[in-house]
This record gives sequence, structure tokens and C-alpha cells, in this order.
Amino acid sequence: MLKNIVIRSLIGMSAVCALSAQIAVAKPIKVKVAAVASCNNSDVTLEAIANAGDGDPSPGNGLLSQSYDASLCINNDDNDDAGGRSAPSPNIGEWGDGYLNGEEHRGSSFDPIVNGLISSADLQDLDNNGSFTDPGYIHLARFGGNVADGKLELTSYSDVGSGAGAYNIGNFLSIEFMCDQTDECKSGTWSLKLSDDPNVILDIQDALGRPAVFDQLVFSIKAGSVSSGAGLAIYSFDFDDIFAIENDPTNLNFGTPYEFYGTFSTAGLLDKGISHLNVWARDPVLSQVNTPATLGLMMLSLFALRRKLKK
Repeated sequence: MLKNIVIRSLIGMSAVCALSAQIAVAKPIKVKVAAVASCNNSDVTLEAIANAGDGDPSPGNGLLSQSYDASLCINNDDNDDAGGRSAPSPNIGEWGDGYLNGEEHRGSSFDPIVNGLISSADLQDLDNNGSFTDPGYIHLARFGGNVADGKLELTSYSDVGSGAGAYNIGNFLSIEFMCDQTDECKSGTWSLKLSDDPNVILDIQDALGRPAVFDQLVFSIKAGSVSSGAGLAIYSFDFDDIFAIENDPTNLNFGTPYEFYGTFSTAGLLDKGISHLNVWARDPVLSQVNTPATLGLMMLSLFALRRKLKK
């Protein structure tokens, strides 16, 4: 019996040694690490500006002397659609109303100051509560991920204001994203064209309750999933800076509506297909402008609008 025990022990030890040897020579396990998106300002560009009705001046830059990359890009693993944050109401730029204005969802929110879109000096008192806490971002339109007739599918234009005084953004501008692909949208060209109907301009400013002078155009692009490493990228064009560089009030003047043209790509989102895209503009308060020169440039920005009294 003792002999059997010894033999079994030796066999057990041999098996352990053999297993140890296999472990020693085993190849290391490869762990797949997801890529992390990293946006670049050149992912989205402004190629040209033209007078309303003139059409795309491509391959030239129209009224611009050059093309411009986005002024800023921000990668984010959040979802700007979640919790209704891409459908703000009354949508006049108040703090907590809309994703770019810091609206919270399940403990998550986007801070435009921390992320560098604006500074604390840019905050406004849009709700007239005596506190300057409002970033001023107005939601213009939302696009889904489907491609139809070569375009990213428009989900809706937003309303500005509330109740009987609300007006739909689609009444005075049109936005398109033309896609290079047919099954999913990863790159292409964009355009924003303004209506030159003065009555519509007056209506939208009445809805805002203040002069509408837009100094930023912002695209928030969601592509892929968080687990894919893609997520959300936010691209901002700062027209105060762009028009300061241009310094051409003869061609870029206060009372003229414009058309804007550019390109976009999800290169900063690992080349994933767009799942949705939101378009925003920021409306600063004119009293915050420090110099007449800056005031003129602000008036040349995104919409080139002016408030007038209705007759």
C-alpha cells in the first residue's frame, strides 16, 4: 500500500511539474485596448462665405481671404442628446437649458467655461434674475445618422422662444450636411444659408427678446459608441476671431445675410459613422462688447442680424 502511495505521489508531482513547464513557456495573453478618439481643429473647416443667394463659390473662398479650421475642438465621452439636452426650451441660451448651456443629466453636464468655449466674462443675464450665469447657446438643428439623397438626415429645426411668441429656426435658415458615403456618413461638406426675408429676422429677434448677434457656430458630432473609443466631438468657430483676421467691412458688412460653406470629417472620432449631429450658435449681449471695432465685427458674425421696431 505504501508503494502505491509513493507511486501516486510521484505521478502527481510529475503532472504538477509538467503543468508548471507549460505555464512557463505559455505565450502572454494579449489584451485588446480600445483606441481613444482625439479630435483636430482641421476635422471641420469653414471654406467660404458668400452673400445670400450667390451660392457656393467653391473652389474659391468667396468673401473670405482664406479657409479656416475650427477655432476649438473638444473630445467628450458624453451624449449630448441624452435627457433632452438637444431640445432646449425656451432655447434662448439660459444656464441649464440645453447641453452647451450646462444642462445636467444623471449627474453629467458640460461646462462651456471649463472646456474653453467661453470665459466667465462672456456669461449673461438672459433670465433677468440679476445673476450673470447664462452662456447664450441657442440650438439650431439636429441631424440623425441616416443618409438620404446624399445628405445627413435632418431630424428637426429648433424653436426659439415659447408659447405664441415662439418661432422655428427653419423659417429663416437652412442647414445641410452632404455625405461622401452612401451607407453611413463619415465626411463631406456642410452649408448654412440664411433667408434674406427681413420679417423673419424681426420675428426671431422678437422671440429672443434681444438683438441677435451670433459670435460662435458650434457642431457637436456623436459617432460610434463610448466603448468603441469614439464618443462625442465638439467643434466651435469663433467669428469674433475670424472676422478680426479678415478685417474687411466693405465685403462683410453689418446688414447683409450670408451663406456659409465648409467641410467635416469624423477623423477625430476614429472615422466612425455619425450617429447624430447638433448645430448651435451663441448669442452675446451687445453691451458686453468693449470697443466699436469689436462691435462691428460682432455684427458681421453668423447671422448679421439687427433688431428693428415692428411697424
